[in-house]
Amino acid sequence: MKKYICALIIMICSLAFCCPAAFAGKRDLIDSAGEREEIGEAAEDIIFTVNYGGARGDIPRKITEADIDFEKAYRIYSCSDLFKKKTDKNSDIIEMLNESYCTWQIPLFIEGNTVLFNLSKVTHIDEDIPEDAKESLKEKLGVWSPAGSITYKNQIVDLNANVDNSLKNAGLTPENYTYEYVSGIPGIRYPVAIVFDEEKALYVIPAEDASARTFNGDWETVSAENEISGEESIPAGDVFPVYHFNDVSAASRHLPLFTTLGIEPYKPGPFPFLAGSAVLALLFCTVRTIRRRRIS
Repeated sequence: MKKYICALIIMICSLAFCCPAAFAGKRDLIDSAGEREEIGEAAEDIIFTVNYGGARGDIPRKITEADIDFEKAYRIYSCSDLFKKKTDKNSDIIEMLNESYCTWQIPLFIEGNTVLFNLSKVTHIDEDIPEDAKESLKEKLGVWSPAGSITYKNQIVDLNANVDNSLKNAGLTPENYTYEYVSGIPGIRYPVAIVFDEEKALYVIPAEDASARTFNGDWETVSAENEISGEESIPAGDVFPVYHFNDVSAASRHLPLFTTLGIEPYKPGPFPFLAGSAVLALLFCTVRTIRRRRIS
């Protein structure tokens, strides 16, 4: 009996120590288990669309179900208002993301090439659209369906690896954080990873080259005293700077007029009240002039 008890204790201890390693890697801030099961049903659509669509000409062979790993899939939220509320609390950001449009992106790595395949879901149908369009949308209502793809020839584009490696290079442990991808942010537009601890958003990391190129100027970033380097430390993916969330938030909210792409650190002037004073003075002079004209 004692032998069985000892064996049971050893097994429980083994599970306790092994489970964290088994689940190491990307963790979503917003639970994705249910939707991940749903997108798993789209495997046949992905295979057909890639093999008989435009992506086929950019990859050396047809894909099979073995090329699809839904565990590597991730959501990309389109949320241009992310910084407008001036909040970094997880609960506030979760609420905004849940109200945003999102797609699932499945990376396919085919012999040194990458296909980023998108799935979207129709959640409602507007009444003011043609009847034939309504009928077509009804077939996709509530179902994750193909929504286009991007192909990178002779290039591996792995957003999850990029973010993990960027965190490691900054001296941070990826397993201690959650993150979600967000696109459409004013000044950036392309996907970035918003990185969270248990309470609030801490960092913003470009998820790919296109988003990295939108950060201009001299930013304060997170850096380690001894940065990780070498192929053994960072086996795959790119390394990008890790920006402070509140710095990026302020910069995005104070973009120069007519700026659509490109973001620089926000540096408030030494006397910000002067601009407001000038506006008030101009308004006062205008009103006074109008009154004089009426009197005369």
